[in-house]
Amino acid sequence: MEAPPYLCKICDAPKLKTNHWQMAITRPELEGVIYQPIESIEEPRNPLFIYEELCGDTCSLKHHSRYLDELRKRFKAMETPEETSNDTEQKTSSHA
Repeated sequence: MEAPPYLCKICDAPKLKTNHWQMAITRPELEGVIYQPIESIEEPRNPLFIYEELCGDTCSLKHHSRYLDELRKRFKAMETPEETSNDTEQKTSSHA
């Protein structure tokens, strides 16, 4: 039996003829992700980009949510201790 050409990176579903697959394309070090119909992806693929197959809108939204969480973590790690303490003080004073 042949392996399916694509498996969803979120739910591991195999690609079927009726699925509406998308490709998430990202490039390390650049903030941004592009979603395209999987049929529109040209070969050969650019080796500088990361290509992830997604089985539909639900998994694309989950992928984007994970991407945004990772982006927030990166920016949080870049904050200086002074910025972090200012954020904490502002949150504390707004709850008082």
